[in-house]
Amino acid sequence: MTAEDREKQSPCSDFNGHQLAVHLMSSIAEVGGMAETTVSRPEQGSLEHKVSVMADQAITGWRARGLEGTVKLSSGHEFPAAQAASILAIELLLHGWDLAQTSGQRIVVSEPLADYVRSLAEDVVPPGRGRSFAHEAEPLPDADALDRLAAYAGRTPLA
Repeated sequence: MTAEDREKQSPCSDFNGHQLAVHLMSSIAEVGGMAETTVSRPEQGSLEHKVSVMADQAITGWRARGLEGTVKLSSGHEFPAAQAASILAIELLLHGWDLAQTSGQRIVVSEPLADYVRSLAEDVVPPGRGRSFAHEAEPLPDADALDRLAAYAGRTPLA
C-alpha cells in the first residue's frame, strides 16, 4: 500500500484503503482480545509490518488459550472459541484480497488455503450478511479459489 492508495475505494463499500487498513488492525486486536490477549499496534513500519506483528500476537494468544469452550464477544454474547479464532483467518485473507484490489495488486495464495478459509467463512459470513458482509456476488468465470471466497463474502474485483 502506498500513500496514493489511502483514499482509493476498496471492494468493501464502507471503506477506502486507509479505513480498511484501520478496520483490519482493529479486527485483529478484537479477535486477539477474545483470547484474552492484548494486541498492540506498532507505531512504526509499513502496513504489512503492523499487520504481521499484530497477527502474530493474536495467533500466539489463541495458541495459548486453545479452541475449547466459548469466549465473550464485545457485545457480551458467548461464542464458540474455535469459530471466534477462525475470524482471524477470514479477516486476514479476505481483507488482504481487498487491500490488494485497492492498491492494484494481486494476492496469491494456494487453492487449498483459500478453500479452507472459505469453509471457515461458511459459519461466519451468512449471519453477517447485510451488516459485515454483502450478499454473495457471482464470481468471474475464471475466478480462482480466493476470488470465489471474495465473491462469497459479497465482493467483486475492482476494474
